[in-house]
Amino acid sequence: MNNYIIYTQENCSYCVKAKDLIKEKGHTYTEYVLGRDVSKAELFEMFPGVKTVPIIVLDGQKVGGYQELTESVNRMLLKG
Repeated sequence: MNNYIIYTQENCSYCVKAKDLIKEKGHTYTEYVLGRDVSKAELFEMFPGVKTVPIIVLDGQKVGGYQELTESVNRMLLKG
């Protein structure tokens, strides 16, 4: 089972979709909410060049956003 880290913000539909997909695939995640758990400055320092959330991390490696998460999950399914 993989444990993801996901950086989100309130009222973000793609953040909700990403969390739902992770749960649907039987994985767990730790969520950090922008403005509550992490500041915008901290987030941009950790992930230079990133401008949107969600930001998804797996095993210390940035997966990307929701689209990259779906692609990653699909690749994992193909590997079996």
